[in-house]
Amino acid sequence: MSPPVKNDHQLASLTYHSVTTEGLKKAVVLTHHGRVRFIANLLPQIRAASSLRRVLNIMTGTKEGYFDPEDTQAKRLSLRHFRSHVACLNTLSLESFAKQAPDVSFTHSFSGSVKSGIHREAGLLMTVLGTIFSVLAPLHRIPEDESGERHLFLVTSAKYPAKTDAKASGVPLDGGVVVAIGTNGEPASGMYSIDEWNESAGPSVVRVLADHRKAGRGELLMKTTEAETKQALSLQ
Repeated sequence: MSPPVKNDHQLASLTYHSVTTEGLKKAVVLTHHGRVRFIANLLPQIRAASSLRRVLNIMTGTKEGYFDPEDTQAKRLSLRHFRSHVACLNTLSLESFAKQAPDVSFTHSFSGSVKSGIHREAGLLMTVLGTIFSVLAPLHRIPEDESGERHLFLVTSAKYPAKTDAKASGVPLDGGVVVAIGTNGEPASGMYSIDEWNESAGPSVVRVLADHRKAGRGELLMKTTEAETKQALSLQ
């Protein structure tokens, strides 16, 4: 007997809910776990650098919103709310690293709409949406060269300095450029959530992050991530 035909939404959901052999959600591993482990392993070398100590995580900066620290794997989360969840996963984890290494500048950025392979293996629904977006691209897409230049600015400019060390401040500011506002609402905080135009997250996002911070969700997230990573490594 042939299996039932799945509609586009079901196909997209299958991809969204796919898990690794260790039982972790692939979408969360790619957007969070892998990045946290990469940063943790390299942070000692970054801190040992003589200047320009930076960590740039390109994902969904400035899109922070709803976040459930009891469901970091997004098992109960709909695809519609996944972007804000991932934004919080990345920003809150970077804030934790920033506490450990105040001599390093941390930035979570959003690239905006750029040409990429993000829709590979994303299910039929996302493939169709990707095709539609590509047709509309001239209206909203940021050219690859411009996106590259903007992110080079993020990792080199003194607009995004580390909290405590001037040696990591970057290329001096000029032309009226001022130091960026950090995720805690203060300038030069050492941790920044940045949009596709290299601007800091607005007041509404700062308030959301303050609420998450006050509730201790960042600490809970890092403990959960460490436990999940440790368990996954023990199975290899």
